[in-house]
Amino acid sequence: MNIIEDIMPLSNFRQQASEIIKKLGQVKRPTFITINGKVAAVVQDAESYQQILDKIDELETMLSIQRGLEDISAGRVSTLDEVSARLKARHEQV
Repeated sequence: MNIIEDIMPLSNFRQQASEIIKKLGQVKRPTFITINGKVAAVVQDAESYQQILDKIDELETMLSIQRGLEDISAGRVSTLDEVSARLKARHEQV
């Protein structure tokens, strides 16, 4: 982040929105929009935003795998027959 270039008042953003959006795609850094001196919004190019979403999805998948491996190590597992029986019992209750 470059404080001088990446933070701007909403009024400046309104006046230069088209130019700023073009620049976002080039510099690949978000711009922080302020109102009354406080950051109120973040504007980012779509490609960089999608990369963040993809990374979050990847990390959530890795965390799920890690939790599963921890469950296996701790013996928190069920056989297919046990799971099947529980699902059948739930279905019969509905």
